[in-house]
Amino acid sequence: MYKISKQLVSSLDIETVLSNVLTISVENVGAERGMIIVLDDVQKPTKAAIVYQGRLMHYTQLQLESILQEGLAGWVVHKYQPVLVTDTSKDPRWLHRPDDDADQSGAKSAVCLPILLTGNVLVGVITIVYPQPGFFTEEHLKLLQAIADQAAIAIYNAHLYQSLEIAHLRYRELFEDSINPIIISDWEGKIIESNR
Repeated sequence: MYKISKQLVSSLDIETVLSNVLTISVENVGAERGMIIVLDDVQKPTKAAIVYQGRLMHYTQLQLESILQEGLAGWVVHKYQPVLVTDTSKDPRWLHRPDDDADQSGAKSAVCLPILLTGNVLVGVITIVYPQPGFFTEEHLKLLQAIADQAAIAIYNAHLYQSLEIAHLRYRELFEDSINPIIISDWEGKIIESNR
C-alpha cells in the first residue's frame, strides 16, 4: 500500500494520475483490463483511462456516456456501492460487448467500485476485468477499495491543480490583455508587477 500511495501522489497531471491508478489496480490483482472514469459534479464523464493488456486505449465521450447509462459502472455510480461480478454473462448490469460472445473471449469476472472522497463525494468509478469467470474474490475487492480510496485523493488533487492552472492562465490573459494600465505594488509602493 505504501508503494501504491507513493506512486499515486507522484504527479498532478490528471491523465498521468488516471493511468497510474489503473495500471496499479490491474497489476495488483493480475487482471487483463481496466477502466477508470472521472466524473464532474453532476456525474458526467470528464476524463477516463482504459488499459487492455498493459496498453492505454482510446475512447470517445459517447462510449463513456453509454457505459455510465447502460453498464455496470453506471449502476455503481447510481448506488455508490462496489460490486463483484463472478460471471459477466449472468449479470444483467454488464454491458455486453462483441468480445463477450462465447465464440470470442466469452464470459469474464469483474469488480467495479465508486471512487469516493470522504463525505461520499463521488469523483469517479473504476472497473477491473479478468478474462475468465470466478476469478475475483472478496480479498481482491478489499485491495481495490483501498486503491480507490487513495485514488480519490490523487484525482481530487489533480483536479485542484488543473483548476488552479486554468485560473492562473485566465488571470494572466486578463492582466496582460487589459487595455488599461495595471500596476501592482506592495504596501511600501514598490512595484511588483505591471502589464504592457
